[in-house]
Amino acid sequence: MSFLSIMIDGAWQTDVPTTPDLDARLSRVRSFTDRISPEPEARFPVEPGRYHLYVSYACPWAHRVILMRSLLGLERAVGMSVVHPDWQGRGGWTFEAGALSDADPNFGARHLAEIYARSAPRYTGKVTVPCLVDRVSGRIVNNQSCDIMEMLGQALLPLARHPVDLYPADLRGQQEAVSRWIVRHLSSAVYRVGFARSFAEFLSNLIALFAALEETERRLGAGPYLFGERLTAADLHLFTMLFRFEVYAYALRCDLRPITDFPNLVSYRQRIAALPEVIPTLRPDHVAIHYPRHLSEIPSEIDAWLERARAGTSS
Repeated sequence: MSFLSIMIDGAWQTDVPTTPDLDARLSRVRSFTDRISPEPEARFPVEPGRYHLYVSYACPWAHRVILMRSLLGLERAVGMSVVHPDWQGRGGWTFEAGALSDADPNFGARHLAEIYARSAPRYTGKVTVPCLVDRVSGRIVNNQSCDIMEMLGQALLPLARHPVDLYPADLRGQQEAVSRWIVRHLSSAVYRVGFARSFAEFLSNLIALFAALEETERRLGAGPYLFGERLTAADLHLFTMLFRFEVYAYALRCDLRPITDFPNLVSYRQRIAALPEVIPTLRPDHVAIHYPRHLSEIPSEIDAWLERARAGTSS
């Protein structure tokens, strides 16, 4: 049986056993999906200084939002606070002033769960980053990384100090399709490997993950970025996954082959990591704290199989 740390009826709870009833209840949870809009009379209008991000440098979903904010130069227009990377041992995502995290400047909250409760006092569900908050109403606007990226890169683009178009109109459909593919077959796939509940499930997910890496390797042979010479939002999805790949290999057993077997992926990762706006967002210390060795509880036979596979003797 697996266990969750979640909010139930507005209260934070740890080690909650998963049951069919709980799974069904969580499947009905409505995430925060409001939008910032330039339209007249919008509930959440475009205003500098009005919105604040809660993020983790360790979390790949939050990292892509941090990257978007930094690449566009939205630091003055949109505030940001970093939670502590040790998620499990501190009551969920936690604020504290120090080298690894910030105090909450808006509500004096100790935990991110408190901010969720402000917006939905009876909230039941996961407490996740990134989280975009409206400082005027004190409510969460949105906690979906793709939505927040789009708001930063489109609605709030007029406030950017260097407004790069990461959602080019002529690539809109293609860019969205590639981003969805990356999320499904790479970003989320590493967790399907690491949290597999049987050897058969693990093996199927592992093979699918490395097939997706091979496909991406071939695609990047055609240009420096996913769409040739043009950096787009899709690249932020891919980069945040690749930046953590060695940690996924260590913590989630995604280590059938080293990333060095994919030279195009390695060059691509190095190219993006060297961008001046990207460098400050890279915090491997946060990532290392967040992902302990072998998070999953999958059978020990998997380790033996991986050793044989890497030696070329698996069957």
